[in-house]
Amino acid sequence: MTQSVTKGLTKLDGNLYIEKNTGDIFIVHGTWLKTPLGSIAGTELFKVFEDSFGTKDGSKKRVAIARAILKSFNQE
Repeated sequence: MTQSVTKGLTKLDGNLYIEKNTGDIFIVHGTWLKTPLGSIAGTELFKVFEDSFGTKDGSKKRVAIARAILKSFNQE
């Protein structure tokens, strides 16, 4: 049995994921390719992510984090 490429990752939005222990950000393509985008470890954004994980508003905050990350990449 093959493990999913998203195992250990937390879905932010669409195909954007974050590794919840390290803060590494990935875009997942299909079922086998992860493209690393960077890391938010040690930032205020990562603290927001960690603090909201498992809370009632956690999914809303993950979508907001995803939008902020995607917006920064779209402006480059």
